[in-house]
Amino acid sequence: METKLQALRDAVKRYDPNQPRVPAGNPEGGQWTDGGGGTGGRLPSGPGTLLDVDDSPSERVRLAANKPRNQRRDFPRIPRRRPRTEKERNRALRNLTKLVDQLIQEDEVFRSIEVILDVLDVGDWVLREYREVLQTHINPTKTLEELHEDVFKTIPGTQVHHIVEQGSAYQDGFPRSAIDASDNLVRIPIVRHEEITGWFNTRNPRFGGRKPREYLRGRTWEERRKLGIEALMKFEVLKR
Repeated sequence: METKLQALRDAVKRYDPNQPRVPAGNPEGGQWTDGGGGTGGRLPSGPGTLLDVDDSPSERVRLAANKPRNQRRDFPRIPRRRPRTEKERNRALRNLTKLVDQLIQEDEVFRSIEVILDVLDVGDWVLREYREVLQTHINPTKTLEELHEDVFKTIPGTQVHHIVEQGSAYQDGFPRSAIDASDNLVRIPIVRHEEITGWFNTRNPRFGGRKPREYLRGRTWEERRKLGIEALMKFEVLKR
């Protein structure tokens, strides 16, 4: 197990999410490439290589490792020492969840707190303060029914979220009884909740340069709910 984790650590240090891959549809689609016509960037296999970690698909972490350092973008490092301010700790948490999201796209083996914290070599303070937040963040997506049911449970690392954005709905005269109705409430991971809230408050060319929250003003309840459901899928909370 330790050999396996060390191989993952070494690969993550060289990981580049921007390295080209063989186009989907090819026999080796999805494999990393050097950007040319072949698959020169595929990770080597055999004893002592990353793919020697485990042959099962869920364990084969296909990470780019061939670009020179000056040709790739490195992820922000997660401080091993606990930052002094809450702002710095929150920034570290956001950086960590973004990195984890990228890694999970490559292999489901990263849906494990133990693997994440060991492979990424983060400080113990992350585990002490954010274990529940990280655990809910990496959990698989759920059905709408499951998200509704979770509202009535106590789940650390989560918050209750309104599907129909409550601020603009209330301003447009929709009653609190509708806004706070059980079919408009879901329980979702804290970081996902923050991401969705930020998306609703960010100008978007899709809505004519307006924020989604502004776009919703004057819209019907059905239109608002449709966009709310879309946001849950966009941020990988709701199963598609």
